[in-house]
Amino acid sequence: MDTTTTVRTIPALFEDAVQRAPSKPWLTFEDSTYTYAEAHERVAAIACALRELGVERETMVLATTRNSPEYLFTWLALMRLGAVLLPVNPASSGQELAGLAGQVRPELVVTDGGLRELVERSIADSARVVLVEELAGA
Repeated sequence: MDTTTTVRTIPALFEDAVQRAPSKPWLTFEDSTYTYAEAHERVAAIACALRELGVERETMVLATTRNSPEYLFTWLALMRLGAVLLPVNPASSGQELAGLAGQVRPELVVTDGGLRELVERSIADSARVVLVEELAGA
């Protein structure tokens, strides 16, 4: 009996699903629906933008955004690159953000427009801050 186990990464599983059903709906959020192929294109574009920002395998990225398709696409892009993602509750206080950033010392912080001021004030000059909306527009 074969007892070997094949370990598949989330990005690899997503790639397989894109190949099997590119035109099938993958995500519906509010009034928008994304097919597997559309999501794949967005993830690839965001991964490219992140790579241009210096994100690579084991790069520490702190992310605090509210729920959005762009956050999910960014999460998948970071996984594709092999980055280390530290998701942070968007309801965290400035003091909590500063404490986490001080402990993990991220190279990049991803946030959204509504949280930008709090994040920039809390993290100050310890890491580059980029908006998830800007990554998604890449």
